[in-house]
Amino acid sequence: MAFINCDHGYYEGDQIDPADLAVPQRPDFTYAWNGSAWQPTAETHNAPILAEIATMESSVSERRLREAVLGTDNGWLKNINDQIAALRSQLIMDGA
Repeated sequence: MAFINCDHGYYEGDQIDPADLAVPQRPDFTYAWNGSAWQPTAETHNAPILAEIATMESSVSERRLREAVLGTDNGWLKNINDQIAALRSQLIMDGA
């Protein structure tokens, strides 16, 4: 059994105070209780998105930039930038 107490925070085991709220077990330490369910923290939510952004950004080579400047990339750079912008819109800030 797991509980949340305003003084002790989240804990598992025997109930410390009868006023403590019984909650489902936390998936791991990267989740926070929102009052009704465990939600991933911003860091947990954002990590795979940031990794994908880094991969996309690293695909923009000097050759790709040169082709974009010359107009011979068929919109490749704009497409990558649009995808990165879409991913960034999915990022959440702490406390959001």
